[in-house]
Amino acid sequence: MIPVDTVNEQLTLMADTLNETAISKSAAANLGECLTAYTKDKMLEIAEFAGYSVKKSHTKSRIAEDITEQIHQSLRNELPYLTKEETAMLTQLMEQPLEGSALEVFLPHKFSLDLIRRGWVYLFKSKDTYTLVLPEEVSQWAAPLLDDKELSEEAAKNQAIFEHFTALANLYGVFNETVAWSLWEKRYGMPQVDKETFFETADRMQGKLEKYQKENDLYYSAQHLSSEEAAKLEENSSVQGYFLPSEDDVLFYTINEVDSRTAGYEKMAVYLQEKYPEKEEAVNHLLHEIGMNAVLDHRIQELVQYLDETMNFTFESTEEFQEFTKLYSALSNDTRKWSLKGHTPNEISEMKQNMLRRQRPNGRPAQKQMPVRVNKIGRNEPCPCGSGKKYKRCHGR
Repeated sequence: MIPVDTVNEQLTLMADTLNETAISKSAAANLGECLTAYTKDKMLEIAEFAGYSVKKSHTKSRIAEDITEQIHQSLRNELPYLTKEETAMLTQLMEQPLEGSALEVFLPHKFSLDLIRRGWVYLFKSKDTYTLVLPEEVSQWAAPLLDDKELSEEAAKNQAIFEHFTALANLYGVFNETVAWSLWEKRYGMPQVDKETFFETADRMQGKLEKYQKENDLYYSAQHLSSEEAAKLEENSSVQGYFLPSEDDVLFYTINEVDSRTAGYEKMAVYLQEKYPEKEEAVNHLLHEIGMNAVLDHRIQELVQYLDETMNFTFESTEEFQEFTKLYSALSNDTRKWSLKGHTPNEISEMKQNMLRRQRPNGRPAQKQMPVRVNKIGRNEPCPCGSGKKYKRCHGR
């Protein structure tokens, strides 16, 4: 079964994440007090991250003055490059500080992390209560800028570029500049921005919310790949051309990593919902992990082991295990895989069959082509159920 209560583990993880950036003091209201609540080393980290010019030999109060002045000067240039989540967070904090437990503050903290690193927003902790604060000065400086029509239009264009790169990272895992620009042109015809501005904006917004990162002219999903893994994935792909998404596909992948619209995914969802009818949140998490395993084209053994170790997901019988394997195979064959540059195994199979039809005079393939089957378990391999037995002597009987 799936554990009934994993809240304590989630709270521990969230608290650890929050404590990395929290100031263990009572919340302050003005920018100078917020800055000097940090250690001098932490203030220098903010200056380095945001590109503020300060001198290490200066006192904390002098460094705070220099950072304050440069935050004021840089706001107009930096605000258009906030994501919509960051802008919403900033607007919310203008009304009042956000206060709550680790569970209540964790998600807003994620959206405000870059703002904290720039010295715009501050996270305080008192006992078990966290408080996100936007200093009064930053609020006063930012308010009229956020209402500026020209700045809002610039921000909307930048957000569209950010979402475009996010969608491609979710769809392909790794992609190059040529793909990014050609698909942008396809979407908009006459581009809203020139090519140079397009890539300048994309590079400036990389790393935000861990959506995508750039290394050696390759953009990749920073949530699931290192730069080395991205380069290896690009090099080892046996598929020449990328899957060309529709406008609806791009919009879908802006906010999704796994395609939940396929028949295979829907059947797996029904199976899990019937298996765990009272655990909707856990089922959704399970579905995402299963879907990402297919996207990353990992072996089914790794998936079963992960689900068993992290979520205590078990099979009650050989028949149930075989049913899951069948459902996963169907889901996987209809999944847009990063190793196939966004194509599904079923699409690759169909392309191969079409190629064979064109090569034969009668228009028929030389032999029947079966759908691509992924992650087949060898009879002499360890059974993925974790029993330690060979598959042929366990669930493979």
